[in-house]
Amino acid sequence: MNEKELLWRLDHPFIIRLYDTYKDRDRLYMLLEVVQGGELFARLQNSPTLGRISSSEARFYSSCVLDALEYLHSQSIVYRDLKPENLLIDSGGFLKMVDFGFAKVVKDRTYTVCGTPEYLSPELVLGKAHGIGVDYWALGILLFEQVSGYSPFADPKGNDQMVICRQILKAEPEFPQHVKDRDLKDLVGKLLTKDATRRLGCTLGGAGEVKAHPFFRHVDWAALRSKNVPVPWTPTLKSALDTSNFDPYDEKDDVTLYQDDGSGWDASFTSL
Repeated sequence: MNEKELLWRLDHPFIIRLYDTYKDRDRLYMLLEVVQGGELFARLQNSPTLGRISSSEARFYSSCVLDALEYLHSQSIVYRDLKPENLLIDSGGFLKMVDFGFAKVVKDRTYTVCGTPEYLSPELVLGKAHGIGVDYWALGILLFEQVSGYSPFADPKGNDQMVICRQILKAEPEFPQHVKDRDLKDLVGKLLTKDATRRLGCTLGGAGEVKAHPFFRHVDWAALRSKNVPVPWTPTLKSALDTSNFDPYDEKDDVTLYQDDGSGWDASFTSL
């Protein structure tokens, strides 16, 4: 219900659009925009460089994310689940941010611990109050992962969450030798500042100070938002119903019968 209420409010070219909602006796339905190009995660895994992309490609995708985050934060919404699996590529090659299950309206601070371990900020790991800073930290992780092929605080031996959390609190990101872009390295370092009060994006300038970083110096933000810029990759689609850019999966058809409690909590969903 929270996700539905948030999506109703949002109108941005890089955020999935909710068109309508429905219900039958046992289920609720959300009619969402079709996005056919697959996940950014798959784009990374299928790249010629095996898990990573160029700095210029990372700039394009991160620009889409940053513009969407700026919009969300202007609505007092913290996203809290940024990762390549939650970024889809549309038919034109632009990103769409999806899955708002962890998103929340936050006027000041909140304490809920949620998200994907490798993308958690230090304040989330410690269970401290947090706000929009968790999204800028996650943007730093995303940038690093796109050009490196792995996240900076991963546990390569066993994906142990305790090891990941210790790394987040104690370690500093170390780029592989093939990453040469100094502006990108500087930006990642400023986004992955462990003290949220000093993290880029968390001061009065907000997203504007991130956009002003030299890494984004050549981005035309108005043209990007209008989808009037070149894209690094466009998905191949055979039809308007082509889902080949997504991995197939077995959909469960069994439905748990719903017992109406009479409270009318689902009244905002239109009956089929």
